[in-house]
Amino acid sequence: MELVADTNVIVAAILRDGLTRRLIFNPELKLFAPKYVWEELREHRKELVGKIGLDEQDYEEAVKLIFSNISIIEYKTCKKFEAQACSISPDADDWPFLAVALWKGATLWSNDKRLKQQDEVEVCSTAELFKRISRR
Repeated sequence: MELVADTNVIVAAILRDGLTRRLIFNPELKLFAPKYVWEELREHRKELVGKIGLDEQDYEEAVKLIFSNISIIEYKTCKKFEAQACSISPDADDWPFLAVALWKGATLWSNDKRLKQQDEVEVCSTAELFKRISRR
């Protein structure tokens, strides 16, 4: 199953070794994220490092581990979907994820309930994804 992982999902996997991290490494899932996710992580780096109580090096290793199973998509790859993604995005920061999902024809994995207010891209929460995987 192809999924576009939103920043909130990636951050959850970085912060703790729980369900989200296990799902990221589930071999049934092929994950993507726009390159923009790096900007968001960089912007909130100090806050995240403080939350998990790791030093900078350990934080970097956790990030590398998570991204070892996520393919980063360059902006130019899905640029033709930008206008459509912007028009359906409830938040200006979410359109890159929607653009990748539109380009891939994939589900967006996000815990942001506002993203479900549009009907052009399927959005699946972590709990919903776990239920889907468990049924197989």
